[in-house]
Amino acid sequence: MKLNTSMANNLDSLTRSTRAALPSQELTGDSTEDSTSESTAAKRYSLIRGCSLFEHNQGLVIGNLNRVATVTSNFQRSALAQLAQGEDPMANLYEPIRGEISTFILLLDSLGFLNHINAALTLPRRNLENKARVSNGDALDLAINQLNVRSAPELMQSEWIDGCGDGGTSTVAGRSQYVIELSGRSRVITLLYSLLLASGVTRVRFADDLRQCVIGDLDIGFGAITASDLGSNYYEILESRRRAISLFPIDRNERFTNDGSLPLLTAHCGDVDPELMTQWSNQRQPYLLIHMPIGDELAIGPLVEPGKSPCIRCLSLYERDHFGFTRTQRIPLTEIKDFPAIAAHYVAALAASKILHFIDDTTSMRKINPGKTNNNRATGLGEISYINLQHLTEPQVVAIARHPLCGCDK
Repeated sequence: MKLNTSMANNLDSLTRSTRAALPSQELTGDSTEDSTSESTAAKRYSLIRGCSLFEHNQGLVIGNLNRVATVTSNFQRSALAQLAQGEDPMANLYEPIRGEISTFILLLDSLGFLNHINAALTLPRRNLENKARVSNGDALDLAINQLNVRSAPELMQSEWIDGCGDGGTSTVAGRSQYVIELSGRSRVITLLYSLLLASGVTRVRFADDLRQCVIGDLDIGFGAITASDLGSNYYEILESRRRAISLFPIDRNERFTNDGSLPLLTAHCGDVDPELMTQWSNQRQPYLLIHMPIGDELAIGPLVEPGKSPCIRCLSLYERDHFGFTRTQRIPLTEIKDFPAIAAHYVAALAASKILHFIDDTTSMRKINPGKTNNNRATGLGEISYINLQHLTEPQVVAIARHPLCGCDK
């Protein structure tokens, strides 16, 4: 498998680095950082993925629609080219140009356009030892190469998180540290399982693996399920394909059905038992609700952190105030068996995005305040996405507040 220059550099740094960015776990992807000391700050910097120069009425700018930096001289343009190639833009510069480029680099760093930690994802320790013992390094090289290629898009997205600065490695590696539980039985849940695994969330498990176990016609063509699986056990089939889908390699003998640990988040699709929500609230268990369609309209949310954000009753009271009725109290007259194919993929992608934001936010907060779990989140809580199946490109996102009649803040 052919690697580009950036990935080759990551592999070189992998062999030189010894300090882990996150606590290493046998079942997870690890992040390693180059511990080489730097003589100047500029030597550590590199441009994040996806940066481009654009013509502007003031000359040139770098960035996107949310943040830009103006390039005011040819020296700055040359510095950008060197940063993009991993070179030192301060080499062989003298005053006053050196001062100009130093100020420009600080501006780029303040806007989040630079990495300043040379880090790369590695295989879990057990996986490294097994592959090296079995195949004299050939399979090990292939596995490392595959991890670098498959993780590149995830790292690119993570690099643009404000304050990341390490090529996205700590964020992507952090996804493998947490248990995410899926509840309910639908096309959306099937797709969500595959999406989370492919995004680095290794420890995905099902909450209700004794319910509707048989794969039926509605399951075919979604996630890892094909027509040849018809009649098989739904949960066993998905578990057997975990290794093939997962971004991070998984040991052949590992099982994730239920290791007894509390999940970071439970995602539930469909009608939910009130007793189950009471249990989540009592356990302070965060959860995300994906509602079944009402006609051709559905809703995702809220993402609830019990005791800290609006709950499902707040949603009910909000809908009664604004619509006169609520989706949580309905009497079905005709049956909706599952989501349409395109809508299922769309909803699963939105739900997966919300879950990843929740995970990445947790990783970020624990980096800032190690050992503390009571930090306030900035994104995702209390949001409802109303989606019309006829107009998937026009979702309506509403942020609700704790309702004064609910009492969930007491």
